[in-house]
Amino acid sequence: MKSKNLLIKNIFLEGIEIFLDEAESLYLTEEFLNLKENNSLDVKSINSVLAVFKENSKINYFSIKDINKISSNLLENFKKKTLDEELGRNLSTNNAGLYSSINKEGPISPEKIIFMIDEELPQSSGDEEQDYIYFRNLLTKKIVKNKN
Repeated sequence: MKSKNLLIKNIFLEGIEIFLDEAESLYLTEEFLNLKENNSLDVKSINSVLAVFKENSKINYFSIKDINKISSNLLENFKKKTLDEELGRNLSTNNAGLYSSINKEGPISPEKIIFMIDEELPQSSGDEEQDYIYFRNLLTKKIVKNKN
């Protein structure tokens, strides 16, 4: 695993940032991903992971009394990182046939955009691919026309 895929590279405790080596980062990242997969990613489960991490680590990074604070910080940071990744993935994935999902309400198709521009929705031919091409071309013409 390359270091850019490591989601946990450091630990924050009371304004201090503790940098982990790659093996430690890999261990914590894998543990967090396993917890997330099993729908058990919470402060209590992270406390357990950190207790095992502390016990097996050669370096004493933190005390047992700090585990709860560290768990809360790690959970918050992990959720931010995975949420950003998922949002980015959703912007580029093809979730609804030919249309990409780029908002919370679901996919935005070209005909919805054209409707928002003209306030009249052209009739669908029933063939999704042909409609997509037609509406994409129509939208492109409108954009070019409005650019001038």
